[in-house]
Amino acid sequence: MKRIILGIVCSLLALVSCKTQDKTAFSNEALQATLFDGQGKEVTIQEVLDQTKGQTTFIDLWAAWCGDCIKGMPKVQALQTKYGDQIGYAFLSLDRNENQWKAAIEKYGLKGNHFWFKGLKDWKKHAFTSDIDLDWIPRYMVVGKDGSIKLFRAIHADDPKLIEAIDLDLGK
Repeated sequence: MKRIILGIVCSLLALVSCKTQDKTAFSNEALQATLFDGQGKEVTIQEVLDQTKGQTTFIDLWAAWCGDCIKGMPKVQALQTKYGDQIGYAFLSLDRNENQWKAAIEKYGLKGNHFWFKGLKDWKKHAFTSDIDLDWIPRYMVVGKDGSIKLFRAIHADDPKLIEAIDLDLGK
């Protein structure tokens, strides 16, 4: 009986660990999911990534209403100071209010490409956020020069794994 229970527990752990493994590529459905740019134009995630194609890209999923996101802004700014234009930046906002989103970009001096999940009420119902298993913001990712995901999940902009992923992709 103990062996059966142990077998079931091991099977469940294996199943859960498979689900939470880091991904190295976005699904086609996620790449075709849409956001809006600062001018209100609808763009796909693929088009977002194409803007920094061939560059190491830092992705920041955030919102102006998110306390942890705001607390992390000095770390994002330090990252931008450290790497400057050596890497590309894509800021994907989960804000509910366009004016608050745009004001926060200005307030925190976020340099890069900015996009908005306009009208998104449930993270689980968007193909991109679902594909990356978004469960918390801020959420940072690194996409390599080759377009593959080099870092799937970080919640601190100074996470050593995030810095390592950027440096490795830059060849440092």
